[in-house]
Amino acid sequence: MAPKNTKIFWHLHDALDLIYRKSGRLYRVLWKIQYALVSKRATLLSVSEQAKQFAIQLGFSKERAYFIPNGIDLKRINAEMKSGNQRYDFLIFAWDYYRKGVDVLVNAVKQMKIHEFTCGVVSDKEEWKKGDCVICKNLIQQDPVSNVSELYSQSKCFLHISRYEGLSYALLEAIYAGCIVICSDIEQNMFAKKFPTVYFVPVGDSSSLCEAMEKVLNGDFTVTKEALVLSREFIKNEYSLENWTNTMKKMYFR
Repeated sequence: MAPKNTKIFWHLHDALDLIYRKSGRLYRVLWKIQYALVSKRATLLSVSEQAKQFAIQLGFSKERAYFIPNGIDLKRINAEMKSGNQRYDFLIFAWDYYRKGVDVLVNAVKQMKIHEFTCGVVSDKEEWKKGDCVICKNLIQQDPVSNVSELYSQSKCFLHISRYEGLSYALLEAIYAGCIVICSDIEQNMFAKKFPTVYFVPVGDSSSLCEAMEKVLNGDFTVTKEALVLSREFIKNEYSLENWTNTMKKMYFR
């Protein structure tokens, strides 16, 4: 136990409601004990409003629970306007097949009337073999890279079609990098409605995803210089690592 006058902070980054629903009866009881009883001296800092609210449902004090959005390191993202010669038409991060909506992508690709395009699917080779990606010639397995900015620079459109998220670093990074973004309409993603380069589709709806992808390929969804400048200003002001650091200092030292 921490000394009596020590401040205690719990940082919540996971989709708590999803983890709880997947847990057995014993673990659910332990979750409730943790958030209702063990938490008496803690302050909760959650990257997701939905996760914060679920923690409160489990018994955490709403007076000590705060939503603090993630911050991204803007220095590691290439902020140049895209040239139009990208390797991939689409890019998706797929290390969690179902949660990231990769099955929705596979079904959408099967429906598409446009067949000449490429989609980079970032996953290790073992994860790649688990799903149906291998049956779609348009989907290309892409190994993870140390410099994620390279992938955004090589891609026209980022597919952020997850079923569950916190506040996604990848979503913010892709917007800042100048990608068109097709995004699922889950609650955790709705903060991105303010960005003019983000287009929403119903979560899990492969037909809507198919339609949106075809609009990207047909040039109906684009990123203008004005929209990109506006989106980057939003991120600098609200979701930069500097802004996050200043917010955390205020929480720690108030």
